[in-house]
Amino acid sequence: MAKTVCLKIRDLVVHKLAQAPDRNDQSHIGELQDAIQAGVKLPKPEVMEVEGIGLVPFNGHHTLEAWEAEGYKEVDCTVTKGTMDDLRMAAAEANKDQNA
Repeated sequence: MAKTVCLKIRDLVVHKLAQAPDRNDQSHIGELQDAIQAGVKLPKPEVMEVEGIGLVPFNGHHTLEAWEAEGYKEVDCTVTKGTMDDLRMAAAEANKDQNA
């Protein structure tokens, strides 16, 4: 079951299985920063707690980068627990419609 938790950005573990390749979109991060400054409510980044790995974001990497660039140290995230296979599937599902 997913729950909302305020997490320290520095405690998150970026894992290659949870990110689409070649997805560093600085212009999108800038747009998200503008939204944060304007007070727009952004979707919560999605994180999976994977035993032996830690808290791995699998959806909302750019949002996390934007919050961090704006000086935030903590962000509300939606957290679930799962295995590496669960993480791989969740990341694939989250990125299936992305074409950044």
